[in-house]
Amino acid sequence: QQTPAYRAGFERGRNDGVQAGREDRTGPKVWDLEGQRELEQADAGYQASMGNRADYQAGYRTGFRRGYREGFGRNP
Repeated sequence: QQTPAYRAGFERGRNDGVQAGREDRTGPKVWDLEGQRELEQADAGYQASMGNRADYQAGYRTGFRRGYREGFGRNP
């Protein structure tokens, strides 16, 4: 069961991941998913009213990884 905080984190993370993947594809052209600073904190956009921070972070990380693959265009 995904909590509202998880879903909110997933959506934000996916959007951020797509953007990061596109930037890496058109910039250095190097797959660097694990080097993304966003994955460390994984709380961009988080607000306490969303619910549990750990749930948000888990959703953000999952969404970011998916979005990065989509934005970059391939998974090496």
